Amino acid sequence: MNETDYESLFLRFKDFTKKAFPEANADSYLTKIKEELTELEKDQNIDELADCVLVLIGLSRFISGDLKGAIEKKIAINEQRKWEKMDDGTYHHC
Repeated sequence: MNETDYESLFLRFKDFTKKAFPEANADSYLTKIKEELTELEKDQNIDELADCVLVLIGLSRFISGDLKGAIEKKIAINEQRKWEKMDDGTYHHC
């Protein structure tokens, strides 16, 4: 799948959420992502991960800005950072 395909999927899902969940708001999406993250923690599989990604895409309806551009910017920033492994196994930039 190329970059354009991902952008099309994001837009397709955002359009779907407007129709399927017309009364949703940022708070309802934040509540939903907590639920989905709990499910992913219990069962780490690609379908649960997809649920999490989709909820975040839906949330982007309520946060102004260019999500694709913000992701590209954060990748570039993260590529330039130095990373340190923490005691809990996660990584943090120095």
